Amino acid sequence: MPTQLPASQFAVGGQDTVTTYIVGTVVDGFEEDSEVKNTTDGQFKCDITYSRRATKDLTLELSNTASATAYVDGGSVDASFVPCAAAVGVWEIRGVTRTNTRGPTQVSLQLVGLTELIAAP
Repeated sequence: MPTQLPASQFAVGGQDTVTTYIVGTVVDGFEEDSEVKNTTDGQFKCDITYSRRATKDLTLELSNTASATAYVDGGSVDASFVPCAAAVGVWEIRGVTRTNTRGPTQVSLQLVGLTELIAAP
């Protein structure tokens, strides 16, 4: 017969307890809004970039007290997702995938920063 051990016997993501979430895998990137300008005879003239914003794909392991319903397409989160760092901006949620596991619930997020990376002139 299997033995049920207390939860304190196990560490989740290297932590004995989960306060709200643990950040798993993270992939950083960026997206640009730009266009290519050509001369009247169709030759390349220049590229113009209007906007550049950070993107982030990450997986969060949620604690039992955190709710996955807080993460919805079109919503936003305000966090740096870096341990021991202050929140550094607001991220728009472009996509959410929830995964139920035997352990904590996992939420995969596709985020785009709402802060412009190109400085104004």
